[in-house]
Amino acid sequence: MWVENLLGSEVVASATQHGGFSPGVASRLRFAHGGRAFVKAVSADVNIQSAALHRRERSVSSAMPRRAPVPELLGALDNDGWVALVYTDVEGRHPGEPVWTRDEAVTMLRGLRQLHQVLTPAPLSDVPSLGEQRTEIFGGWARLAALQVEVPDVWCARNLARIVEWESYWTEAATGDTLLHGDLRSDNMLLTSGGMQFVDWAWACRGAAWFDVAAMAPSIAARGGPPPEWLMETYGVDAADADAVTAVVAAVAGYFTEQAGRPDPPGIHGLRRFQAQQGSVARAWLQARLERGTDLS
Repeated sequence: MWVENLLGSEVVASATQHGGFSPGVASRLRFAHGGRAFVKAVSADVNIQSAALHRRERSVSSAMPRRAPVPELLGALDNDGWVALVYTDVEGRHPGEPVWTRDEAVTMLRGLRQLHQVLTPAPLSDVPSLGEQRTEIFGGWARLAALQVEVPDVWCARNLARIVEWESYWTEAATGDTLLHGDLRSDNMLLTSGGMQFVDWAWACRGAAWFDVAAMAPSIAARGGPPPEWLMETYGVDAADADAVTAVVAAVAGYFTEQAGRPDPPGIHGLRRFQAQQGSVARAWLQARLERGTDLS
């Protein structure tokens, strides 16, 4: 077995890890010599995009600074359509299960600030900017408007033109030189005795540090956690960034709203339902910010 050759010992126990939306394997391994590791693997035959994401994650993880609160990549395999990654095993649990608590959120935000400090300026030069990575992903409101698709929210439908204008500003608003995780939610974090570890780096990119908070805030609120504004304030977003944050919230809300109306990707079940929950939170957050009177400057 490849992983046994990599770590020089026989696997004597494995425990499948549940959660997340990858259709692949995720297991914690224990070896005869007493060591432990975590392995994740996926076949392109099951989901070709997931295999590409594993390859992207390998590139990012292999170049991470040692000071970053992320597991160390021990090895990788890319053979016959399978992509496998082996990491140090982190003793911890996902926060937010079954619901986010305020204490967990405080610990997470403290760890995220530490992470962003280590990753500013971005230590990897070959990762895309947010604008480059999400040009085709964001812009959901504009596409819904162009196709005249019914918007699942009365207030948003009535204010669609205004929302599309805000959304168009998101690329400029999120510009920055922090290496971002780009896909934070509870199943991409591990709460340990020493704080928080951040895992699954397939969507890493460069941008404004606070983007990671804004993008994950709907997922935390959707699971019973603190509201988005509290998360942004506790993280420490500068008040001068108010318009920039509103533009990003518009883009995030448009993304979840549009994506939730699509079929589940092959081999990935439950994703659209979770996106619909996040979309509901994000639309309410956007409405509150726009009704507060922020305007494009």
